Amino acid sequence: MSKVLLLIRHGRVDAEFDTPLKAKEMPRWIDDYNRAPLHPESRPPEALKRRIARTGLLLVSSMPRTAESARRLGREPDRFEPLLDEAEVAELPIPLLRLRPWSWLKVARVMMTLGYRDRRGVSLAKSRRRAREAATMLEGLFETRESVAVLGHGGMNWLIARQLRRQGWRQREASHENWGVTRLER
Repeated sequence: MSKVLLLIRHGRVDAEFDTPLKAKEMPRWIDDYNRAPLHPESRPPEALKRRIARTGLLLVSSMPRTAESARRLGREPDRFEPLLDEAEVAELPIPLLRLRPWSWLKVARVMMTLGYRDRRGVSLAKSRRRAREAATMLEGLFETRESVAVLGHGGMNWLIARQLRRQGWRQREASHENWGVTRLER
């Protein structure tokens, strides 16, 4: 029997996305985003609720939006796992320029892909190491289970899926949208 892992991105967060910010304001925006609840209109698809009801174990990150997403799916989390927290974003030393938060996040991700590491040591390499640890932890859960679901975050889910594919898992579907599912099998 095949093992099935669902990596699910949390619901849409009720946060401000349109106001341009300076790079030095991004750490505060990220903190606010991480504390923000889900948007009241962010509802999971009924098909996803049915899939989650059939899943053996539900893990969530330590960030509140994933536990809230689990409850909107009709389940309480079975386990909170900090390894599943979103990949950190490097702080950028770019003065004067004002961009919307998602634009700053994209700039930071591109710079991190090119090897940038901020003064705190945040780097893509660090996130990849955590994704490897998470993949190992998730594989261990399948010693006693056929299915596991993770309610996590877009960036870290992508890194975990990438690592699991390298370890022989087959990706059967992928979505990085809110409530999107990446399904892997082995």
